[in-house]
Parts: sequence; structure tokens; C-alpha cells
Amino acid sequence: MRQFGFFKTRQPTTVINPLGIGHMRSAESESTVVIGRSDDLEKTVAIVLGQAQSEAKAVAVLPILGEDGFGKATLTQLIYTDARIQSHFQVKSWVRVYDKLNIAHVTKSITDLTTMGPVPVLMDAMDLIRQCLWAELTGKRYLLVLINVLNEKTDNWEQLKPVLDCGCPGIMILVTTRSFKVASIMGTMTEYILKELNDDDMWGIFRQRAFGMGVHEWPKLVEIGKQLMNKCCGSPLAATILGGSLSYKNDEREWLDVLESNIWDDVAVDNQIVPVLKMGYLSSPSYMKRYFAICAIFPKDFEIDRDTLIELWMAHSFIPSGGETEMEAKGIEVFNELAWRGFFQDVKKKRKKMGFIVCRMHDLIHDFEKSVVGSEYASLLNLYQQNNLSTETLHMSTCYKPGIVSILQRFSFIHTLLDFGYTVDLNERIIDYLRQSHLLDLSTANSLRAVSLYCTSISHIHDIPKILKHLRYLDLSDCSFSMELPESSSTLYSLQTLNLNNCRDLECLPKGMRHMRSLRYLYLDGCFVLGRALATWSW
Repeated sequence: MRQFGFFKTRQPTTVINPLGIGHMRSAESESTVVIGRSDDLEKTVAIVLGQAQSEAKAVAVLPILGEDGFGKATLTQLIYTDARIQSHFQVKSWVRVYDKLNIAHVTKSITDLTTMGPVPVLMDAMDLIRQCLWAELTGKRYLLVLINVLNEKTDNWEQLKPVLDCGCPGIMILVTTRSFKVASIMGTMTEYILKELNDDDMWGIFRQRAFGMGVHEWPKLVEIGKQLMNKCCGSPLAATILGGSLSYKNDEREWLDVLESNIWDDVAVDNQIVPVLKMGYLSSPSYMKRYFAICAIFPKDFEIDRDTLIELWMAHSFIPSGGETEMEAKGIEVFNELAWRGFFQDVKKKRKKMGFIVCRMHDLIHDFEKSVVGSEYASLLNLYQQNNLSTETLHMSTCYKPGIVSILQRFSFIHTLLDFGYTVDLNERIIDYLRQSHLLDLSTANSLRAVSLYCTSISHIHDIPKILKHLRYLDLSDCSFSMELPESSSTLYSLQTLNLNNCRDLECLPKGMRHMRSLRYLYLDGCFVLGRALATWSW
């Protein structure tokens, strides 16, 4: 349970919209119906099984090469979940890589997904992790999927390859990339080139979206739609977004306006899918753009929790209160519409949190969104990026934990600060930072509406100042406390969400908490010490 005590219970809601790139998924059934790529699936499965059944002891690497938005990850997911693959490989791991082919990141991702369970990543312990990894893989047929490898440096792969090569036959690695250079560096087999979808499959994806929300499939609209398919360049992502944007337009004139738009004349863009993204964004209602904009603070490929996103929308008053519909229900409606329009992908139930919905944003959509929201939203990957912030930046996230203190001191005007609890470069000695005790001082951040300080070591929380009258979302989950929350925190009368999950040493809550009239969600999973105290607490 994520809720506690007298606070309102959020009921799990099933997402029934078509989701992802060119396929339909029910969050309840987890079933997938793919439009297109069936031939590619059969060919690649045959290649993988053929190589894996050989007696060669060297690691086999098959690059899957294709443009962004062509469905490389979708195809690889189909391969990964294929029954023939599942029955052949005894150990399987799926790792999203991006900019750095980092040994620590990849090996940690593998160990987390195998029967070994999570292993702390310390540079001093890399030899131990390698030994554990080899012990896990020896004598087993192993499949590793590396998604979206972009780094073209040979050194990174040369360092990682020996870690994965335990000298056993049947080790297979799939690599998705858009770079021919990456394919040539990593590949031991001829790359499999993923081409554009054929017209019939493209129309199937577009039709599923465009006429899936009540728009009647009139012949004139079909004719216009098939002309628009020429704008999608064989990309299933483009067909999904364009179809989703038209699914809320019933009038022929509206469809013609899309077809005749001067957006299609933009020849300056590097990626031919960008005009489709622009059209999808511009055709969205103005209120929808505001909901979508805050997603720009999430890092690339971040797994976004739907409920957390809705709570952030509530914290910034995006969702109007009042009326017969609860704010949570309104938030779910908005989330589902954004998913239907193709702005979210991989929408599914979290298996370890049954009933809770997560999603991701495609890289192209993330890059496009960052380009349109401007400097108001920022995602910091390292300490030096703070120098690029301006007084217009109101919402930011950081993946560099040591920078939190300076952000709070230098940017007192920000409305949102989210700490995602990890560093992009795991070689950095961030563990030294986490072992220290820190004083959390929010006394200067008088404009904060939402703050997350996930997995931070905090010896004491400074008395919550009264100036935090706007604070509505506070996430201290997985933080290390040696003392209680200050009694002054009960004066946060606007606070709607307080997440204390896995604060294992937290001893007690403020006595005045019952007076926090706006509090809707209090999360206390994993608060073992507190749980014993609450057993005798009178609400």
C-alpha cells in the first residue's frame, strides 16, 4: 500500500488506450499486438538462435541499425519476449545505455536483473562484481540487450567486452543503434538494418490511432490520411503521433489544414520526423502543452511514474479543483490523452507494484520537448550545467547529487527541484558524498512547490521555515534519517503529498500532522521503526 491511515486511497486505473510505437497494449493484460515488423522479428530470431546454438565461445554481437523512430527498441523487445528466445536463453538482461557505455552501469544493470540481485557499484568492488557476474553466467546461455548505444569511442567497448566474455558458448548480445560506426565497433555479425515500414503497416498504425477515439472513418478523411502518411517517412513513431493528433478532429477542414500546413515545407531540420512532432505538439490544446511541458525535467529514458506525475501537476495547480470529478481522475484523463497522442511510450503496469502505471518518453520526443519549452525547464546531468541556468528557470531536476545544496542556495526562485538519486557517471565517487551526514536547509527556497530529495543522507532536517507556504509536494523517500521530522513540518498547510517510503530509521511523525488539512497522500512503506510506533499512535 502506498497510502496510510486516514488519507484518501488512490485506486489503480487500467489504461486501455493503444500505447507504444505501432502496437496496442492493455495495461491489465500486458498483451501486445504489433502492427508491422513481423518479418523482421522472424529474421532476427532466426539469426539469434542460429548463432546461439553454435559452439563458438566468443561473444556474438548483432547490431540492429536504424533511424530514430523506426522502432528498434520495439523490435528488440519483441525478440526478447519471444517464446523461442525465452526457452533457449537461461539468463537474459535488458540495459539502456545512451551516451556512455559505462562498465559500472552495464554490469550493475545486469546483476540487478539476474538472480544475483542488486550489487552496490563501487569502483573498488568492480573485480568482485566481475567475479559474481562470471559465476552467474558460467555454463548458461545468456542474452544481453544493449539499447540505444550512441558512444562511438572504441575504448569503452574494449573495456566492457572482457567483463561480459566468460568463455562460455551461447553468449549473445543485441545492440540497437543509429550509428554505423557503433555497429562496426561492436558488431561481430553483419548488422541488421531496420528499414522504414511499408505503406500498409503505416496505414494500419495511423488508422488505429486516428479513428480510435470516435472519429468516423469517412472516405474523405481516409483519402487525406493516406496523403499524410507520405509525411511520416516510414516511421511508426511518426504515424502514431500524427494519427493521435487527428483523433480529436472530426471535421474534414481540420484534416485539410494539417495536410496543407507550411510545417511540411521546413527543409532545415535534420530529422524528417521533426515536422510530425511539431504538428502533433501544435495541434494539442493549450492546456495539454502545460501538462506535457513539465515532463522536460525528467532525464532521457527515465521511467515516469504516472501517479507521481499527476501529483506534480496537482502541486503546480495545473489540475483545476472543484466540480464533481476528483483531481486524480482528471489527471488520469490527461495522462491517457498524452499517451494516446503518442507523447508517452511503454505505458504499462509496474510488475513489482501491481496497479501502478509507468511510462517513458521517446528520445526524439524528449529532445523536441526540450527545444520548445525553453529555459523554464532544465535537467542537470552534472555540476557544471548549473552555469547555464538563468533566472527564467523555474523547474529543474538533477542527476548529480552533490549539486543539490548549491542549487538550493543559488536558485531560491525555483518552483520545482527533483533529485533522481543517481549520477550519470558512476565512476564518480558519489558514494563518498552519500556516506556523509548533511543538514537539509530549505530556508532560502521560499518559492518551492515541489521538491524531491530521493536517497539522500540527512542527519537532521532543519526546522521547516514558514516561508515554504507554497510547498505541496515533498519526497524524502529512501533518505537516511537519524532524527525525527521537525514539528514545524506540520505547518506546511498547503502540502498535498509527503513521501517517506523506505526511511527505515525514521522514528516518529510530528504530533501536529493531523492539522495538515491539504495532505492527500502520506507514503510510509518500509518505515520499519516508525511502523512500530504508529501501531500505538492515535489519529
